[in-house]
Amino acid sequence: SLRPATTSRPDLGGLRRAFAAMACVADLDLVCSALGVGDFGTGDGATSASKASERRMLTEALPHAFGLTDTRQSAQSFDSLHKWQRQMVDAASAALEETKCGLEAAMAGAEADIEAAKQEIADAEAAVTEVSGAAAEARKGVEACAAKLEELRVAVAQEEGRHKDTEEATKHVLEARARFEAARDAALAAAVGTADDIVKFLEAHKVEQPLIAAARLAFAKDATSAFDVLTRSEVEKFTTKAAKDAEVELSALQQEAAYAEAERLGSWAILEEVQSARRIAEEDLAAATAAVREAALAEQVAAATVAARQAALAEKIAGQASFNPRLELVASGQAAMKRLTTEPAAAEVKDVEMAADAC
Repeated sequence: SLRPATTSRPDLGGLRRAFAAMACVADLDLVCSALGVGDFGTGDGATSASKASERRMLTEALPHAFGLTDTRQSAQSFDSLHKWQRQMVDAASAALEETKCGLEAAMAGAEADIEAAKQEIADAEAAVTEVSGAAAEARKGVEACAAKLEELRVAVAQEEGRHKDTEEATKHVLEARARFEAARDAALAAAVGTADDIVKFLEAHKVEQPLIAAARLAFAKDATSAFDVLTRSEVEKFTTKAAKDAEVELSALQQEAAYAEAERLGSWAILEEVQSARRIAEEDLAAATAAVREAALAEQVAAATVAARQAALAEKIAGQASFNPRLELVASGQAAMKRLTTEPAAAEVKDVEMAADAC
């Protein structure tokens, strides 16, 4: 006859122990991984090295403390552990808590550093705005100085032309005055001079030849005739008139010469003033140009400072982000330690029983 083959009931106890052992080993791995997190809440390299050595020792000792040297066995109940085993477990729990506190403190410090870095960036950006404004003002200053200098260069050229004109005018007046002074002096000298002096004076003034010939005879030492006396009288009138005419011209030229000299000196003073102003404008333009170069350099430095501080902020943010997975790992390790130190794998065993009953 056809009868269904009988099936044997599974070994629930063996399954329970196997699953419990697997859960305990997994928890122990989590604890050991958490113990390997490298930030121990201290900035001292020697202390960190010492802590790392302690963590390695705890990692190696924990399987013995929980009685998990054989992966096929479940962890012993915490209450059933020897006091030395419990001390080892307590040390591991304390190490995890210390790591957690150290990471949280470091993360808080990182957050404070990030806020400080953001403020530094804000300060640097404000400095950029300030130096950019100063640079803009410096460039405006260069433009203003250049325009002023150009105006003064034109003014200097104009005053140089005016001064040259006044010098030429003064020269002409002085030359004319010198000529009339010479004419006056010549007339006066001729009036008291020799016959040759009188003849030369008359010839210079282009007097008619008959008078010149008569004068040559009239001013001889032995000339005593009435004609000679009349000739001498006419010549004396001519020389006196020539001297007076020259004096009249000199009187007019004296005032003109004084006015021309005043004009020349005035134009010279004005020229000196605008030349001095031009020199000052050239110095101002040189200083403004130097200020622009300094402002441009300050802009570059300020921009570089902002870039450097932004890079530093990015590095700090990245460093802060690195704390999260380590904190999660430590939290997982602490949860695993809690499961190991209470009823080990109880939940897993219950699940196995339910699965076996369903079979």
